[in-house]
Parts: sequence; C-alpha cells; structure tokens
Amino acid sequence: MGAWGRRVPECQPLGFACQTGSRQRRHFTSPQQIAQMFIANSGSQKLQGEAECTVESSTIQLQDLTITRMRARSRQRSRMVITGKNGELRLYAVHHGSWALAGVREETSIGHRRFLLRRSIPLTGFEIAPETTAHVIGMPAEALPSLLDDAELTGSLTLPEARLLLSHLALTHELRPSLSNSGAQAARDAVVELLHGLLHKVANGNDANRLPSLVQLARRHADEHLQDPDLSPAAMARELHISVRSLHRAFAATGESAMAYVRRRRLEGVRRDLALGSGRSLAKVAVRWQFTDSSHLNRTFVRHYGLTPAQFTGAAKPCAAGCDETSGL
Repeated sequence: MGAWGRRVPECQPLGFACQTGSRQRRHFTSPQQIAQMFIANSGSQKLQGEAECTVESSTIQLQDLTITRMRARSRQRSRMVITGKNGELRLYAVHHGSWALAGVREETSIGHRRFLLRRSIPLTGFEIAPETTAHVIGMPAEALPSLLDDAELTGSLTLPEARLLLSHLALTHELRPSLSNSGAQAARDAVVELLHGLLHKVANGNDANRLPSLVQLARRHADEHLQDPDLSPAAMARELHISVRSLHRAFAATGESAMAYVRRRRLEGVRRDLALGSGRSLAKVAVRWQFTDSSHLNRTFVRHYGLTPAQFTGAAKPCAAGCDETSGL
C-alpha cells in the first residue's frame, strides 16, 4: 500500500472515508465533489460537466493554510463558474500529468513537474489529465506580500527549492494528525518560508515582468517607513523576501535608485512641514525625516530644490493656506 492507498480497477468508485483529527482522506466520484476539493473555503459555484471515474484527495489544515494533495485516476473535466475567496493565493504543483484551469479570459495549463502560483481568480472550468497527481495550497495574501494582484509565477518542480517544499509537504501530511498546536504552527511557518524561497528563486531568474511589481511594493513599504531610521535597501529587500541585488536591479529600470527614492520622498515630507508651518525647528524637522542634522538637511534641500529651507519657508508664507505639491515651491 502506497501513499495513496490500494490500487483499484479503472472506474471503480472509491466511496468516502474520513480519518480523525485535522486530516481527511476523500474519494470523489462527481464533478461537484472535485470542484469542492480545490475550492475549499471559497465562494459560490455552479457546475455542469462530467467526471470519468475517480479523484482521490487528502486535505490537511495548518492554521491559515489549506493543503490538498490529489490524484485523478482518469480524465476529469467540468464547466463551472467559481468565485474564489477574495485575496487568497493558490499554489498548484503538478507532479505528474497536467491540470488546465479555464478563466474568464484565458486558459492556463500546468504541465508535468510544473507549478503555478497566483491569486485566486474566477474560473469557468477545469480539465485534469488521467493519472495526474498534484498538490494545491491555499493561503491568505498576507502570507506572501510580495505577490501583487496581477502577478503570476510559474516554474519547474525540479528546482531545489521546489523539491524541498514538496518533501516538507509530504512529511507534514504524514505527521499532521500527531502534531501539537505549536508543531502545526512551526510546520505552517516552514511551508511559508519555503514558498518565499521558491518565489525568490523565480524572481531572481528570467521573470523580468515582475520588476515593476517589485518596485511598486518597495515604494509602498518605503512610503510607510520614511521616518524609520532603519529604512534601507536591505530592509526593503527583506520585507519583500528578495535579495538586495534583485531590488537594485528592479529600481535600475526606473532610473532612480531605491535610496534616491527614499531621499526624494523624505524631502517632500520636509517641504510639507515647512510649508504648513509646523512650528518645529529645522533641527527637529531634520531628525523627524532622518537627516543627520540641520546642516545635512540644508545641503540636501538646496541640492534638490535650488534654495535653502529658510528661503523656501519665506516664499511659502504668503500662500501657506493654499500651496500644494503642484505649486512649484
């Protein structure tokens, strides 16, 4: 008996079986059950289609992660409308065979030893090739903050990072019923970290389309931490789970380095404080926006705007109530 249980004749229904604990073993004989298997905890669905023979599935829950492994003994296909759980991320890892997902605009096929990572989107159907085996992981978007709404990553399961992830998933499936709460949390965190490693690997490969997305995320993080003294390229890269080299490569395409962006945004903050007459001294404004001292701020301000903070403040006073970012001051 292997990991999937006893071998059965083609087209023989397997029925339904459930084990105790958080681990379930399920055997499906209809497209409705198949659909429910990989859209667990998602929205509404309407089905029409056919399922030939049987799909076998085992699902475990690791805190906020839902991990399903499945095996289709023969071809499965169905037409449906599925609205996935808002913001959820999905990883489809096909060990053998193929799995086609039909979306509203296009169809995505995941082939032998390939994976697909993307946001959950509405589907209009699916088709699973005979003897397909796969893992599906559902997770909240917060688990992988460096994946934007429109991002989609594909790659090979032969990558060392992917093989390590799959080995961990197999062992977790085996041990889940006996794991304590703290053990389940540790196993969950390990899955997420291994996914980060796989994402990092693909992002550092030939996926140039992700560079604009990385810049957007890095800028968003910088804007939220402009007054943080620890804000740096290393901190930004760490937040996005990428290398500093990848961060610099992404910003290079914009013509402005990561720290040049941070300096420009901090100077804009200084300019707003001066224009609004916050009452802070120049030294306090410098500290607030992470300049070494007032002299450092003065030099940087002149270099960027062509006038000193004092000159800017004098020019801004007549229109303090009406100046904005487009005033030219």
